[in-house]
Amino acid sequence: MSYRKSVFSSATENDQTVEDLPADPLGISQLQNDFEALILKITERVNSLSQQAMKSAQLEQSSIESLQINRADEEIKRLKALISQCEEFDLDFQKIGQIGEFAKEFKKRILDLEKQL
Repeated sequence: MSYRKSVFSSATENDQTVEDLPADPLGISQLQNDFEALILKITERVNSLSQQAMKSAQLEQSSIESLQINRADEEIKRLKALISQCEEFDLDFQKIGQIGEFAKEFKKRILDLEKQL
């Protein structure tokens, strides 16, 4: 019985030793928690950088669009000025044409008067 008692007492001592050991002697649970926290921080940082990049791209696009709109507005003004000048030239040519008609009519009258004299 003494052998049996020593086996049981050894087993009991081993049981107490196992119970006395920490549940996670290698710290795997803590490592897992730290790793998950790190992954979360990395994900948050990536999301933050992604949002910053998106905002920057949107601002750049808006700036480019504004610049293009301003250039288009300037070009429209320039073309309107050219059209206005062309219309003025057209009026001048019409006036010249009318003056030419007046001159022809005047010349005809003079010739008619000369014939009468």
